[in-house]
Order: sequence, then structure tokens, then C-alpha cells
Amino acid sequence: MIRSLDLRSVRVMTNNPDKIAQLERNGIAVSGRIPHVLPPNPHNRFYLETKANRSGHYIDFAGKPHLDEQRDPVLVEGMAAPENDRD
Repeated sequence: MIRSLDLRSVRVMTNNPDKIAQLERNGIAVSGRIPHVLPPNPHNRFYLETKANRSGHYIDFAGKPHLDEQRDPVLVEGMAAPENDRD
């Protein structure tokens, strides 16, 4: 897909170092990485620790603040806006 768009470089939103390496191995320069900021909670901590330990994912367990790009709620077409966003 990236090649069909004739892109030479991308900025990737990922915590997966292998994804970056695969892009670079295939001739796509990675100009930057935007991390997924996923603060652990009791339900996902083990899963996130496993991703970090087994796959080398970049995961911040200290809970960095979200980037501006990550502050918007996830909306799916046809889904109602969250209660606190309604006027």
C-alpha cells in the first residue's frame, strides 16, 4: 500500500520496534515515531508487560502524559459522541 502511494518516508504511530525495522528493510524511511500512550491498569498491565518483555515494544509504565494528537476520543462513524463532549 505504501509503495502504491509512492511514499518514501512515513511517521509511524507505534510502540513496535519490529514494525519500524520492517518498513526500513523495505525501503521506507521512518522520519518519526508517535508512541501509543497506554497507561497500565490492573486489567492490561500483564499484557503490556508481556509485549514489552517478549517483543521489545516501547511501553512507558510510568504513565507519560498524552500527546495533543492522542487527546481526542476515539469515534467511529455513526457512533454517538461521548457524554462529556455533547452540548
